[in-house]
Amino acid sequence: NFGGTFRFPNLPTGHYQLQLRLEGFTSLIRSFEINKLETTSLDLKLTVAPLTEKITVTATKSQQRLTDIPNKVSILTHEDIKRSAALTVDDLLKQVSSFSLFRRTSSLVAHPTSQGVSLRGIGASGASRTLVILDGIPHNDHFGNWIHWGKIPQSQIETIEVAEGGLSNLYGNSAMAGVIDITTRKPAPRTMSITAQGGSRETANLDFFGSHQLGKFGFSAGGSVFNTGGYKLVRKTERGSVDTKFSSQHQTGNWRLNYSPNSTITWFHNGRFFNEERDNGTPLRENSTRETLLGGGVKAYTSDGSNWQANLFSHIQTFKSSFSKVLTDRNSELLALVQKVPSKDFGINGQWQKRLSEKHLFSVGTDARWITADNIEDVYRTWGSLVGINDKDRLIQGTQTYASTFFQDLISLHPRLTLLLGARLDYWLNHKASYSQTLNTTNTTTVTSFANTSETTVTPRAGL
Repeated sequence: NFGGTFRFPNLPTGHYQLQLRLEGFTSLIRSFEINKLETTSLDLKLTVAPLTEKITVTATKSQQRLTDIPNKVSILTHEDIKRSAALTVDDLLKQVSSFSLFRRTSSLVAHPTSQGVSLRGIGASGASRTLVILDGIPHNDHFGNWIHWGKIPQSQIETIEVAEGGLSNLYGNSAMAGVIDITTRKPAPRTMSITAQGGSRETANLDFFGSHQLGKFGFSAGGSVFNTGGYKLVRKTERGSVDTKFSSQHQTGNWRLNYSPNSTITWFHNGRFFNEERDNGTPLRENSTRETLLGGGVKAYTSDGSNWQANLFSHIQTFKSSFSKVLTDRNSELLALVQKVPSKDFGINGQWQKRLSEKHLFSVGTDARWITADNIEDVYRTWGSLVGINDKDRLIQGTQTYASTFFQDLISLHPRLTLLLGARLDYWLNHKASYSQTLNTTNTTTVTSFANTSETTVTPRAGL
């Protein structure tokens, strides 16, 4: 190689194919003949490849080139998801090195309350330290902040963005370790996909998705049906007759309706139904979840370059779980607690973004949410003379309301230097909280009411 010239001396006579590849340029293939005692010359020129930089949209609440984002962001595309052998989204995300769960066990068999998610090992617990967003709506459980991964059929996912690092200045305390933003496929004309899988341990999964575009309207629907007979988690040498398999089954259905009167605005309605049942390793330990989601919103682009979006949503859910005490020989168990948690919420969020100049990308937004839940517990005696008797009933009630607003300004000081300024103002109120307990043996009830608590916090952020 000298001055862009390459020489290949003493090649045998014959037919050859030369291929050139260089990052940033389109590849080139040229066929030629080498004849005896002749020199063959080729003049080759590569053309610049089209720009293919990835864009991140919502995980950092700013639309930027991937290389310009002031956070570590990993993106899984629809093609990445199709190539994966994972049956659940949490198993799929394990290819992102910073992703971790509170329990290493897959959500296929793990108890929902142990499915807290974190990034970079920050504060792993059942209550997630990372916010999961599904099409602009918080996906973390509104009662316990854990994640029901089974609610998201993989066939409907378009992209997953994983933004590491504290983003509480944009999303609040749920995003202390980062944000996982999941975007589903938009309605497209005459689209259908069905994926069926089966395997050992009575495992079967059916994912389906279909959509169509008709004039200004677009509609999509999909879902999944899953079942596994599971396996025993207790080591074989320690098992007793009480130990059974951790099995689970769930069904989910999702739908979306779009209306686009013109190319700059889209109104949409979306919803979901989810049903899950699990056996947790003994005859008396089981849990179930029923949930309905209804939501809608708007996305718009105006002639001055502004980007508007807003969502409103409501979850109605009932979570049930039973717990037991397994005796030392693991040949018998005693029912300890039966829990039922009906809960619901209503939320709204919105954001406006505009490039004020070539150097300023400005965003401002707000969100608010109302959550209420009743934790109903039947407590069973596991000791003394009243073993197996429901001797206590508990009712724990509470409501939380919060509202916030935020802004962020990304200032380009130099093509390779960005100044980030931002802040979030949060107000939250815990109210209508009480604890009541009835002793069934004496038929006496005590009620404790808690005073309302509230606080206002500011989370600023600045950086280069």
